[in-house]
Amino acid sequence: TLHGSCRTPVGAHATLENGQVHLKTVLCSPDGKTSHAAEGTAPAAEAASLGHAVGLELIRKAGKSFLEQVGCVIE
Repeated sequence: TLHGSCRTPVGAHATLENGQVHLKTVLCSPDGKTSHAAEGTAPAAEAASLGHAVGLELIRKAGKSFLEQVGCVIE
């Protein structure tokens, strides 16, 4: 799980079409110069698993030092 605060520059957008959920996420540096994104699609019944998988991908892409820089904690 990725935890931040109200100051953590993170975003997510999900859409539902034809029973499929598409999730896009982004995590940015405070100045907006660096960002990491992850996305995925799954059946609506698997939305929670999709969120978990996309979150793990975002954590992997960003890396520990970037996550610390933006004030995120990983549990």
